[in-house]
Amino acid sequence: GEKNGLTVKTLPWMIKKEDFCEYDPDKKDIDVCFICTINPGVAFHKRRLQILNNLIALKASRPDMNIYISAPSLFPENAVYGDDYKRILGRSKIFIVEGSGRSCLTQKYLEAGISGCVLVGDRPMYPEKNIFIENEIMVVIDPTDADQLYGALTNILSNIDSYKTQRKNCMNKIIRHHDPEIVMNDLFFGLFSKNNESFH
Repeated sequence: GEKNGLTVKTLPWMIKKEDFCEYDPDKKDIDVCFICTINPGVAFHKRRLQILNNLIALKASRPDMNIYISAPSLFPENAVYGDDYKRILGRSKIFIVEGSGRSCLTQKYLEAGISGCVLVGDRPMYPEKNIFIENEIMVVIDPTDADQLYGALTNILSNIDSYKTQRKNCMNKIIRHHDPEIVMNDLFFGLFSKNNESFH
């Protein structure tokens, strides 16, 4: 683009806070949430299958822990989409995130974070300057390691009130860097500023 006098900008994933439920921390009744699609024939879904097995085992051994799993076709107990998906996020204290071996920031990080969930799992490494690399706004563990996963979930749920600031910081970072209006305003301001400088 620069060789032809063009400015090329890569825009981030965008999300509107008003599209998701306003959450009340005192009304979150789901302790742990894991929502994904799993196709055993897809190589990068292997991590999801390991996490699913860890959570099924935990669900069996800890009936006191309210664990919501949606992973059609392998775990058909729940299949959630659309507004129901948003409501489940609004009810969840913890959301398990994974990079599927690709380490990419996906919409689920933003959707769960803006719904007030504590994000637990893989830190996305791409794009290189994403908000989860530069800020301590999630709990980074290997969710395929059962001991790490169980330990993190138990610790967070035992001290959930201490994560209020982290959840709020996560929400604010997502809004600042992924809200469509803010992103587009920053883009146009940057472009106009650059164009004005070229006339001086």
